[in-house]
Amino acid sequence: MSNVTSACRDINSLQPLAKKACTLFLAACAERGIDIFLTECYRSQERQDYLYEQGRTRPGKIVTWTRNSNHKGGMAWDIACKTPNDLYDKKIIAKAGAVAKELGIEWGGTWTTPDTPHFQISNEWKEPIKQDHDLINAVAKIISKGININAANWNDLARINLKNVDALLLKLGGLDKLVATGIIANHYMWRTGSYNANHVRSLLIKYASKL
Repeated sequence: MSNVTSACRDINSLQPLAKKACTLFLAACAERGIDIFLTECYRSQERQDYLYEQGRTRPGKIVTWTRNSNHKGGMAWDIACKTPNDLYDKKIIAKAGAVAKELGIEWGGTWTTPDTPHFQISNEWKEPIKQDHDLINAVAKIISKGININAANWNDLARINLKNVDALLLKLGGLDKLVATGIIANHYMWRTGSYNANHVRSLLIKYASKL
């Protein structure tokens, strides 16, 4: 994978869980225009020792404070910034650090002795559940207009209980009014109860857009 003088930048060298976390991290950074790239993934003990010796028994700037890095277990990765930015532009890497926090990834920039290009996870890491912001915002808007619905029951697709939909329709003005205003097109589906949670989600979002 790598020898003592060269870094392994192959994301496939990471453990499967770390590879998943790193892939999500890189994708989230790319979506936000944070231009970074991997500079090191897996690191052998020999390379770790070699880097530790730099600035101590070998000339150069100190680059690591430990002989026992999570790189060795394939659970960590380092980044740098793409040109024309400086390799370790503080603002860009701080933005990447904020993304890591959202994903439950540990960023070395928060340590007592900061290692800002460094990111890592433990074996307990789990992919965060993505929030449905369109649905959350729609439900919040409906409630803000004085319609008495419980946000927790409707702003998460997984929590939508179809048994409560008839009561929801009444609170939104009733099926006939929703059809008349064009919010509902297929009234047969709603009258027969042949809808699913995604239909309810679309209804709430469309209703909120009309407010």
